[in-house]
Amino acid sequence: MPIRLVNTCEEGAVGAIPELANNGRRSGDGWGSVSATTTTSNTQYAHGTKSIKINVDTSASLQGVTWPESIFTVSTATTVYMRFYFRLESLPSVVHRWITVGSAIGTNYLGGLLLKADGTFDLSDANVTGKATSQPLSLNQWYRLEMQLVSNATTGSMTVKLFTGGNLEGTVPDQTISYTNQNTNGAPAQWFNFGGSNSSGTFGMWLDSIEVNDLGYPGPFAPPVPTQYETLFANGQFPFMMPFKMNDYADTSTYTMGMYFTPAVNGKVYGGAWCNHFNATSAEGSITPDIALYPGPSGGTTAIATKSTTVTEVRGNWNYDLFNSPIPVTAGTTYMIAVRRKGYPYDAYFFDASNGGHGAQTQGNLTAGDVTTTDNNFFGTGGLGKPASAFHSTWYGLDVLFKADVTESWGVPID
Repeated sequence: MPIRLVNTCEEGAVGAIPELANNGRRSGDGWGSVSATTTTSNTQYAHGTKSIKINVDTSASLQGVTWPESIFTVSTATTVYMRFYFRLESLPSVVHRWITVGSAIGTNYLGGLLLKADGTFDLSDANVTGKATSQPLSLNQWYRLEMQLVSNATTGSMTVKLFTGGNLEGTVPDQTISYTNQNTNGAPAQWFNFGGSNSSGTFGMWLDSIEVNDLGYPGPFAPPVPTQYETLFANGQFPFMMPFKMNDYADTSTYTMGMYFTPAVNGKVYGGAWCNHFNATSAEGSITPDIALYPGPSGGTTAIATKSTTVTEVRGNWNYDLFNSPIPVTAGTTYMIAVRRKGYPYDAYFFDASNGGHGAQTQGNLTAGDVTTTDNNFFGTGGLGKPASAFHSTWYGLDVLFKADVTESWGVPID
């Protein structure tokens, strides 16, 4: 089953090292390791308001940021893709192991990118030998790099696509570099480092909007739910906002989980979204997720709309599906969006500010009430039904897809 990891670098405090215990959330999927020479920066960024600045030196062999095997080991993929935006401040004086794809906790090197003093980089094989070379990179200029690596001991391959300048978010690359029929080990790709996995050079760079998946080339950065919909978490100021705990909770029961929300304007609910943890999807637990819309706390338990979803889920990130037709909702009226699923991430006390949580969540025209109002989130076991149990005002990675009604100047609604 596909997995997708994304980090937008938005969570950390400016000037501070991103904390291992809390470097995901507004950034998406948290890093498994962060070097002491890495800080959150707001002086340069490709998206949002922040990036991470990596000042690579020789103080430690592992530099920058890493998604380790503990996160990606659930995938057995031998073909993986990545995308990241970068801006070089300086160049190393020696050949530097810049980007690494590995396995076995990084001890098996499958392939990667070697940054060189002349501003070019090599695409390397499992023996850390350059097999293809890029054109020189410019300093202090943003690039988007997309890469495919196929792990195979004899027919391994790598392709890199570079975009920059006015084409930074383009679809036709400014450069394409590749090699084929080389040794890229053959092991599953499960360990990803950005910055340096065997640090021998000294240089600086900014990094932003990173993605790794086993689905296909990620393309330009975009929120996980189309921006035509308003959401509470998945779109907006912090795309890819995710629960604090994305690891497997080891709870294999089937739940319907629900979140109360209130629109500030009349509009329509188009669907629901849910975030999966790293280890499995509902489909892998022999459950087809259902989405449902229910009335508010005093509106009874009969669903306003339901749908058995038809999407292919991904691990470690957001999934969404649409109802068969949009459902009208009224300004100031509370509803519940619900998802029947198996396995879940969680963020305990998220809706309880008195216990250190965030409290009520408001974004655009939507508000999800806190522990003092509607409480949130709720769960129930078994078949699809309006859930009524709550535990520590925990957010279980749920969201709603909403559009406000648009009216002409004389007040006539436009569908």
